[in-house]
Amino acid sequence: MMVFSKTSIQGIRISPDQPRVLYFNDSAIVGTVRGGPIELAAQDPEKGMVFYMADQSRYRFDQLMARSKPAAPFSRRKDCMICHLAKPAGVPELLVRSVMTSANGTPLPGFGARDTDDRTPFDRLWGGWYVTGKSEAAHMGNTVMGDRGKALVLEPPASSDIVALMVFEHQIHMMNLIAQTRTADKVNELVDYMLFVDEAPLAGKVEGASGFAEKFMARGPRDSKGRSLRDLDLNRRLMRYPCSYMIYSEAFDAIPAAIKTAVYRRMLEVLKGRDEADRHAVLEILRETKRDFPN
Repeated sequence: MMVFSKTSIQGIRISPDQPRVLYFNDSAIVGTVRGGPIELAAQDPEKGMVFYMADQSRYRFDQLMARSKPAAPFSRRKDCMICHLAKPAGVPELLVRSVMTSANGTPLPGFGARDTDDRTPFDRLWGGWYVTGKSEAAHMGNTVMGDRGKALVLEPPASSDIVALMVFEHQIHMMNLIAQTRTADKVNELVDYMLFVDEAPLAGKVEGASGFAEKFMARGPRDSKGRSLRDLDLNRRLMRYPCSYMIYSEAFDAIPAAIKTAVYRRMLEVLKGRDEADRHAVLEILRETKRDFPN
């Protein structure tokens, strides 16, 4: 994925001509922009998000100068907490934002930067991001504000897959909620988001163009009927079966036992309380693929 808004610690290097490139899996995100260090955020099952930086240029310079103690190429960054500490929970979190920018990627005041996830209406997503693939509905991606307030559409320099962006936005808020769910007062919020209770419906079909969707779905696990919580819908909503695949993550498994029992109890209430085939399918999938899920 590629973001061109100047909304990170490396904002001075970021622009539409030189976007920040992001890669992710179920537990870590890597960011890099030409000429700068590599950033890494990894989800520790007990501590939440932990931030690191790999400054290769400094390390190589010290080696070139034959210094006996070159700078560590990979170090933990606690100063990231200036922006990434959730309040009042006091737990590190990740941020995904949609902003309108000027032609050089600077966020514009008065256009309302917003944190986004799968509850955000589609037409408010991806301001400051490149988006590739197809969608029947409009979004804010690939657009900057030019002179005299005229919107300009940019051509993405490489793939920034729309399906990856949708999955990423769901996952980031899910990771934050898992890290914050250490007391009973967060249970309902976690479960409602995990089960897509307030998900914004899609206004039309979405189609990726990089192969991300196929690779994402292939990672399973699947039940005896071949169904998986990683199966995508992309017509009405993000997932075919409305339950987050992050329930399989190490971070979810590290939720304190008493709190997890409350999470499962609330999940059963929601899933059994709705007469929908997809909700019943979620129950069947979980009972076959999640060992500690109650019958």
